[in-house]
Amino acid sequence: MADYFTNFSLVLLLKDDTQKQYALRLHRQAVAIRDGQPVPKSFPESLKNCVEDWCFDIERDGDGVWLHSQYGGIDAVCAFIQHLLKKFNPTGVVTFGRNHAHEIARR
Repeated sequence: MADYFTNFSLVLLLKDDTQKQYALRLHRQAVAIRDGQPVPKSFPESLKNCVEDWCFDIERDGDGVWLHSQYGGIDAVCAFIQHLLKKFNPTGVVTFGRNHAHEIARR
């Protein structure tokens, strides 16, 4: 059976270190939950249903956090970004584009 994963890589801009720390902490909690740890009381309700699909990585990146995956997790990353936007930037938007393999190889 073939696996068709959506690869993605994007930097989500955040205003300060407090927001970055929140995003990184939330990611660590989601990974722990996915791996069988109990759900912390502070974990957002809107993210509880997507931790099974939480297979992306996050790293600090200048003015934001870099979200990326080669293994899918697009539904989880979209829910995560939506949560962060609602919390920190309610008027913000994130758009996804489509890259083709030959375009990536030329860069």
